[in-house]
Amino acid sequence: MAKNWQRWLPAGIVPAVIVAATVVGPNLAQASPKLPAKTAQELLELVADSTDSAFSGTLEQSSELGLPELQSMGPGGGSTDGPAAALELLTADHTAQVSIDGPDKARVQVQDRLGERNVILNGDEVWYYDFREQEAAQAVRPAEITEAPMAEAYTPGQIAEKFLSTIDPSTDITVGDNARVAGRTAYELVLTPSTDDTLVGAVSLAVDSETGVPLSFTVAAQGQSEPAFSVAFSSIDFSAPVATLFEFTPPAGTTVTEVPVKEHRDHKMPDRDPGTEPRVLGEGWSSIVALPAGSASDVFTATPNSEDAAEAQALLQQAFVQVDSGRVLQTSLVTVFIADDGRVFAGAVSADQLIAASQQ
Repeated sequence: MAKNWQRWLPAGIVPAVIVAATVVGPNLAQASPKLPAKTAQELLELVADSTDSAFSGTLEQSSELGLPELQSMGPGGGSTDGPAAALELLTADHTAQVSIDGPDKARVQVQDRLGERNVILNGDEVWYYDFREQEAAQAVRPAEITEAPMAEAYTPGQIAEKFLSTIDPSTDITVGDNARVAGRTAYELVLTPSTDDTLVGAVSLAVDSETGVPLSFTVAAQGQSEPAFSVAFSSIDFSAPVATLFEFTPPAGTTVTEVPVKEHRDHKMPDRDPGTEPRVLGEGWSSIVALPAGSASDVFTATPNSEDAAEAQALLQQAFVQVDSGRVLQTSLVTVFIADDGRVFAGAVSADQLIAASQQ
């Protein structure tokens, strides 16, 4: 876990919700255990010093963002790629098995109606395997990358790090009720915005009382009694996973793609026009990410060039609502506004705030 608690960037709520939507779920409803009292600062230090180098467990997802459950279309259940899959991930529950053994061994197995997908890291070897599509991709991890972010990004701890790595006065940090998560006793750390100009009501983190490992991460929306989004272990084992978990051989009949090492090791980015870079408007919980004109100008109107593209376009049209100057996707936590000229505005704020930002 990161050990810098000096800054806070609540705008991270947007990417955190999207990234974490693959595996999430609440587990704080059990009787409150008795634990030695700790201050909020002591809990931050407990998380910073957490001993989470080896563990395995089951993660559950629950998302109540106020979106309709968007079903993939087509006889095969629809595409598992692109916007179609992303929208389905945001409107359904998911389960994943996660195994971590130090910085160079990790495995995530996501099992849901999209099928089973695996990401495996074993030393410098990386595999991605889609069971339903019978497709696999193999790559070599560059030596300069010393962690397993593709696996740890699924855990409450990795998501929490995006919030706890920075702090500022716009956030009130308090200690909540003790809890039991995945059969373990835990403290609750609560982050509450000190402004009403955000859709976020509070962020709660359950911290294992012995190891300091975050066991659950929950986001509540303003005015809602049930969590809008949460990630939690339903079971966890802090012993080292068996080594065979990180060994992978593609099953017979699998289409295997080799990803060239150069694509991973060449980190030089081409020169970009500053006018094409995202901008952050405002600060704290009410900050807005803005993308320039043309970023999404044809997402609703372009002629699809494949069945999957047509499906993705139909799902986007279903999710976004037409307004005078563009289209809006409104959830209980995050709002996205696509202006008629293709500019994109997103944040944990209302549609009116995004539209006002687009007119400045």
